[in-house]
Amino acid sequence: MTIQRHTTNPVLVINTSTDYIEHISRNFPDRAIFITNPAERARGKEWPPPPWQELVTPMDPPELVLAAILAHLEQYKMQAAGVACFDDESMHLSSLIARRLGLPYPDPDAVLRCRCKLRSKPLWPQAGLDCPACRGVASVPAEIV
Repeated sequence: MTIQRHTTNPVLVINTSTDYIEHISRNFPDRAIFITNPAERARGKEWPPPPWQELVTPMDPPELVLAAILAHLEQYKMQAAGVACFDDESMHLSSLIARRLGLPYPDPDAVLRCRCKLRSKPLWPQAGLDCPACRGVASVPAEIV
């Protein structure tokens, strides 16, 4: 079996829904490779894209996701041009993948700081931004509850 090399350098779209996959595939053909969770693909009602355009793999651990992506890119003789993510829960994974592939994406630590208010709130006053104080829910005094 001969594997055809695709001339475009697609963007990796990490862990998105099958309706987004269908929309992107229709409007931007051959411009993305979708890294899809098997459970999402199983419950999706839309037709899957061609095999070169979708890698169905578990999203954890990151090292195995990266290994699957590298094998997929090698199999189809492609290089990724970038990383995109529309799923908040997958932003950190996307950041780790982008870093390992040398592609632009926010730094993993920046993603973690943005996704956790308890990490970001102390940084805001340090940057000269006003913000209210906060505490973790577990630290709320009993008399308030």
